[in-house]
Amino acid sequence: MKYFLSTLHIIILAGFTGVTHAQGPQADLDRNRALWESHNFSYYSFVVSKSCFCFLPPDARVIVADNMIYDVVDPLSGEAATMQNGEAVLPRFIEEFETIDELFDLIASEIESKGDALTGAPGWIPGISAVLYDERYGFPTAFSIDHSVHLDADGLRTTITDSGISYRLRGFVAVPSGD
Repeated sequence: MKYFLSTLHIIILAGFTGVTHAQGPQADLDRNRALWESHNFSYYSFVVSKSCFCFLPPDARVIVADNMIYDVVDPLSGEAATMQNGEAVLPRFIEEFETIDELFDLIASEIESKGDALTGAPGWIPGISAVLYDERYGFPTAFSIDHSVHLDADGLRTTITDSGISYRLRGFVAVPSGD
């Protein structure tokens, strides 16, 4: 039931945001990655919210310089971000955050290996949800990855764990390229 409601929510959200999958998730990814790359941003930041069963801060501003994470701060105070247990995010937990290019790579990997939950493409396990992209810059603004469904020997789906993660990006700020 939880899985059904999550899928229904994504379908409704995609319908209201004008996201179409007429050509499929890979074509959407390729088109939006090309748009993102056309801006050639070297320095940017964004606020990411990750919903997962983990100790990440609920919101964090990721600051990127030369396509590497430079800092992760609290989006309200500007102070160093901390995990929910109070430990500083950097340097120990830097691998829990991604640049936008790394998010594109993550989405591509999920589409390739698991298929697309909205279209039910081959290999669907269920994999990645519908991905929403920023219309101006092309970066992903919302998507979910669900690794909680496994196939039994008889081919029936059985949920065995809650290992999904949802991403929401907002508050994007960039320094335009000097090229």
